[in-house]
Amino acid sequence: GGLSYAGLGGTHQALEDIAMLRILPNMTVLCPADTVEVKLALKAAMKCNGPVYIRLGKKNEPLVHQSDPDFQIGRGIVLREGSDVCLLSTGNMLPVTVETADRLAEAGFSCQVVSMHTVKPLDYNLLENVFNKFQVVATVEEHTVLGGLGAAVAEWMSRQTSLPARLCINGIEDMFLHKVGNQNNARKVAGLTAQDISSKILNILRG
Repeated sequence: GGLSYAGLGGTHQALEDIAMLRILPNMTVLCPADTVEVKLALKAAMKCNGPVYIRLGKKNEPLVHQSDPDFQIGRGIVLREGSDVCLLSTGNMLPVTVETADRLAEAGFSCQVVSMHTVKPLDYNLLENVFNKFQVVATVEEHTVLGGLGAAVAEWMSRQTSLPARLCINGIEDMFLHKVGNQNNARKVAGLTAQDISSKILNILRG
């Protein structure tokens, strides 16, 4: 999924799969962040009464979890607590999200980091909590901004009456990436580096 095979060009960039699978009734969509979450996602999927899509990267993604977290389908995993910004990451963008939180901390803003390994069903209780607690809630995904995690959160927001937080969606714009390079290079082109994401959030916080 995502830009894992970016070096092979646009034909190998799976940037629309979450959107296509998420619209299917009764489909569960899981996007584990590292090998620890992959193992736990597979175990949870085997117990799920219905179809499950598990989105994987390529291999050797950075390990984020040092031990097994409490993994439940439809429940985000809070890696770090904070008070100003909440970063909701799905899939293998979690290491970049953690780096983004570090950059924002250097700028004086406290960040909560959540692994939203389940895009469908969403963790509605967590969303209600963070949108009423933080100034900015930012989604981070290696997927088009159309139909992915950010879009799913925006759909949920449209059904709420009033929410204090601003939503900042970080993904790939509605375009094909024609430049060929490794995954990190593709993320730079797409504006999905920690520097890009933190700058975008800082502009909102300081605006």
